[in-house]
Amino acid sequence: MEILNITKSSLRKKLLSYFFSNPHDEYYLREIASVLSVDPGNLSRELKKMEASGVFRSREKGKIKLYSVNDRNPLYKELKTIVFKTIGAEGLLKKAVEDEPGIEIAFIYGSFAQKKEAAGSDIDLFIAGSFDEDRFLSAVSGIEKKTGREIHYAYWQREEITEKLKQGDSFIKDMLAGEKIILKGTQDDVQALLGTFE
Repeated sequence: MEILNITKSSLRKKLLSYFFSNPHDEYYLREIASVLSVDPGNLSRELKKMEASGVFRSREKGKIKLYSVNDRNPLYKELKTIVFKTIGAEGLLKKAVEDEPGIEIAFIYGSFAQKKEAAGSDIDLFIAGSFDEDRFLSAVSGIEKKTGREIHYAYWQREEITEKLKQGDSFIKDMLAGEKIILKGTQDDVQALLGTFE
């Protein structure tokens, strides 16, 4: 499918990232042009291509045409996974944490990791390590704009995590033991944090 060539244009990247991050929502042309800061004319042409390929669908509401992700497309789940891992929240956050050498472990947890996200669900991020928070916050703000999702992150240094686990902190233990999408580090690194506190 030609539409899978997601690196073809920056506009296509923006569209796919935003729409697949919000698959339950509908948008009209001027709205999405404003959100993504793109030219309405170019956007209109790209939306028509997406609709013709079956990736997006549209419906009329009065004089307005609303566009959304076509979740009836046989390849919908595969497309969503590809977009999420590359130009969607996972791919963008992965790059952001990799750009911070002081971050040792980072993963997405909660509804997104469980594939149970709903319209308006936040993206929850766990971080272990030390990093430039102002710089990272700037990167996160950019990702929020690209995906239309709020990102909440909780972070501690490794020593703090160890101490909290010793004290029986169930919040951190549940995050470490639960379903996750690892962005930096490995599952072995996570298990090492849990150590003997399981």
